[in-house]
Amino acid sequence: MRTDLLRRTVSLTLGVTMAAALGVVAATAAAVVDDAKPAFAISGLDTYIARSEVVSRAQTWIDRAISPYVQAERTYGPGEDRLYRNDCSGLVDMAWHISTAENTGSLENITKSIGAAELRPGDALNNKAEGHVILFKRWIDYSSGKFEYFAFGSAPAHISVDWIDGGSDGLIDNHSAGNYKPRRYKKIVEDTGTIAVGYDYTQMIIDTQGRALAKQSVGLYGWTVESDAAITQVASNGFVQMILDDTGTVWAKEDIGLYGWTRETDPGMTAIAVGNDGTQMILDAAGRVHAKKGIGLYGWTKESDGGVQAIATNGGVQMIIGADGYVWAKNTIGLYGWTKESSTATAIAVGDQGLQMMLDATGQVWAKFGIGLYGWTQESGPGQVAIATGTNGLQMRLDDTGVVWAKNTELGTGGWVRESDSGVKGIATGGGVQMIIGAEGYVWAKQSIGLYGWTRESDRMA
Repeated sequence: MRTDLLRRTVSLTLGVTMAAALGVVAATAAAVVDDAKPAFAISGLDTYIARSEVVSRAQTWIDRAISPYVQAERTYGPGEDRLYRNDCSGLVDMAWHISTAENTGSLENITKSIGAAELRPGDALNNKAEGHVILFKRWIDYSSGKFEYFAFGSAPAHISVDWIDGGSDGLIDNHSAGNYKPRRYKKIVEDTGTIAVGYDYTQMIIDTQGRALAKQSVGLYGWTVESDAAITQVASNGFVQMILDDTGTVWAKEDIGLYGWTRETDPGMTAIAVGNDGTQMILDAAGRVHAKKGIGLYGWTKESDGGVQAIATNGGVQMIIGADGYVWAKNTIGLYGWTKESSTATAIAVGDQGLQMMLDATGQVWAKFGIGLYGWTQESGPGQVAIATGTNGLQMRLDDTGVVWAKNTELGTGGWVRESDSGVKGIATGGGVQMIIGAEGYVWAKQSIGLYGWTRESDRMA
């Protein structure tokens, strides 16, 4: 977010429109983290991948102006782990980070059908009839169906804007709008920076315009708009709120209200986290971890070399997934001093009493107290896609069907209580509050473990 945006005077009409506007929430991110939510690591070939990483990968071909459009040509994606075909399907394959060379006919094998109203960043619009596919980037105006997308139907790879019904000419990227079918990659997952809640009960979300909203109670609406547009991640804990804008600049403050943010970094950061003791962590573009306590410009201590994939902090514990894919942890701010804790992991989370959770490459959940090599207790079988832990040992996990499970019992595979139907897209917990992004795109919350009992808190997320 830019300084002029943060300080802009609010229009008097804002209060009149707020009741209708505050219910609508949306998001992008992640490979992001915070105290009460898991941190999705950078993906590998054919692994689960966060929406924000899909968008980020697609953007690299735009930035590089990949050309020509020739199916015999091949271009690397980020990480250069494979070459992708220089065409529309190749762009989508690259963005989803898959190992196979799909086309508009075979994409159905790795995706599922969704409604146009459900389109979210990183989903696809597949025109099998005419042999073309585009990658959905964001809604510009949800009510009118105006959206932005990545495309490679002509050179170079580019970003375009159209209407979901094709607008006046009935076309999307020069192909019949009526032939496009919305599809969702089966291994795409929600970013963890789109909803947040800390032990102080402060909940944060990002709305359809990219604004940060916050409140401190469970219930329908009641959100306070806190920023202008262009927010990509939020984190909340220890009476500190953090946001990351689309330039990679970190901002922070203590009180709920419009604006009042303090800039904390220059642009170029990629992830944020904050713990209940006020420890803030950030990840820069080179994958280096920095930490500090106290809100203000700069003052960060470098804590690692580059290549770190994910960060989390809470309960005085800092966790990272290193460049080697291993989990490392420590409980002091300073350069290095990390203790190796595990072999390869794909997500991490830590609660306000120092309970650590990790998700391994098979989707199994593990947990433990105390920093040290190994000592993990297995908590689930494979097939989990997200983890979260907050207050008093409360743990949440999201399985690959989108069902939420929770418990606050002793460590082990038992004690999990099913809490939802399938299709949930994101989870967070802190202060005894659980938050989810439901299958229909609404934010829901509650303060007890059990099947259902959720209170709707917002309108549809875009």
